[in-house]
Amino acid sequence: MYQHNLEISYIEYTSGESFDTDLRKCLEELTLINNDPNHTILKITVFNKCSSIVDYESKYGKLTSLLETSNITIPFSLISQAPKNEQSLVIEVWSLNDSNNNSYSTHHYKGINYGLLIDSLDKYLILSANSFSELSFEKNTSLVFEVVNELLIKEGFEFSDIIRQWNYIEDIFTITPKNGKAIQNYQIFNDYRSSYYSKVHFKNGFPAATGIGTRNGGYTIELIALKNNSNSCILPITNPIQTNAHAYSKEMLADSATSTVINKTTPKFERAKCIHNYKEGLIYVSGTASILNEKTVFENNISEQTLLVCRAIDALLSKENPTISSLKMSDNSNQRILNYRVYVRNRKDIDIVESICKTHFGNVPTIIVEADICRENLLVEVEGVMSYE
Repeated sequence: MYQHNLEISYIEYTSGESFDTDLRKCLEELTLINNDPNHTILKITVFNKCSSIVDYESKYGKLTSLLETSNITIPFSLISQAPKNEQSLVIEVWSLNDSNNNSYSTHHYKGINYGLLIDSLDKYLILSANSFSELSFEKNTSLVFEVVNELLIKEGFEFSDIIRQWNYIEDIFTITPKNGKAIQNYQIFNDYRSSYYSKVHFKNGFPAATGIGTRNGGYTIELIALKNNSNSCILPITNPIQTNAHAYSKEMLADSATSTVINKTTPKFERAKCIHNYKEGLIYVSGTASILNEKTVFENNISEQTLLVCRAIDALLSKENPTISSLKMSDNSNQRILNYRVYVRNRKDIDIVESICKTHFGNVPTIIVEADICRENLLVEVEGVMSYE
């Protein structure tokens, strides 16, 4: 079963020479994993500082070419977020260990690399898609949602089947004048997501999700969707100390940016999403920031914001959380954090955040990157994946 043998690891290289050198070194290690019969690579996400859209386009082209040369056809993304060491190239690798009971095939559709993971009862779709060459962020976002919608339909999925989604938003706070309003890129993204989500019924709740800023690269989406035909249960998990984002009050929202959305639109995601099978499962924790109920707390205090994020994740995953207790985990269940990602707004705060997170989460595969959070008064955001059995 997919959720029982998932591994998340990181490959990092810093030669001090060039992106090309670091990429080749990382891909040598990735190829070793790819050639291991006991491992199946599902997707990769590459993090690197890109100084401009020209730099991003050049690096994206080199990444595409080298993956093809290495016969690695998995879904991939290049994310313009600088790791702790600004010169580093870091690859996050999602793979299956001992995956003999699963069939994973990779495909290509209109510029999208995607994979289909099939076991005896369930079917997963994993994809990465982006657009960065159009003249506006809105056009890039529109094109991505359009082609992703086509691909989902082509493979027998719909947006309501998405269980985990990542949204990488170029210049997330940039304001664009439109229809007499000042519209933020983050709201443009939210409106397109709301428009496409409104076409289907989310019987199992919205996906777990992250919406995070990048320096350039247009709009990139990564997602995992599941057609569930087994006894597995797909469950949205609420956080007892945070309001569901899709239930935010109107005063927390911006005006709509597109003509397809009339009302102010909420962020359409759950605080976490669980795939549960009997007493085993996997929990995707959405990007979590320093929010109590629906409001930012501890403005301008990076230590307190980070501690609150850790507290919020603890509250989310606690067996005392009613939605977690409904899973009926055994008292001696083995809970394991597979990874966590940390996004920090200000580079000067990275060491403080890293120290707090390491103390809290322990020795777990992780990456910390510099990125804008979805509210200008938020300084840090953390996401992760937890398994239990």
